[in-house]
Amino acid sequence: MEEDPNSTLVDPWNGTKQESFRKALKEAIMSGFALTEAANGAKRFRTKETKVSAVNTIYSLLQCTPDLSSEQCERCLKDAIGLIPLCCDGKEGATILLPSCNVRYEMFPFYNQTSNSKETKPKG
Repeated sequence: MEEDPNSTLVDPWNGTKQESFRKALKEAIMSGFALTEAANGAKRFRTKETKVSAVNTIYSLLQCTPDLSSEQCERCLKDAIGLIPLCCDGKEGATILLPSCNVRYEMFPFYNQTSNSKETKPKG
């Protein structure tokens, strides 16, 4: 598992209503559910949609390289997610790239929702 070098790409816009945005972002990518499914899935990725408000949704993707074990994938994703408060706090979108995994979230769909329909339906 490789974690260095790492890189981040950050949207310049801040999310509105920061508290609800941070809460939704935490549910979208930092929840154990999304992380565990990404680490244990056959394809080592997970997409998820999380409502911020009636009109705003966070679209997120967690992904590892296929050579990682479930434990390595989970550790890599946790390390990538741990960089979010340092680089991207409150930003509407960001991509955290490590050689063995990546995390991305945006306020627009950036992946094909129909091909991943089982994995992208919002919960609740």
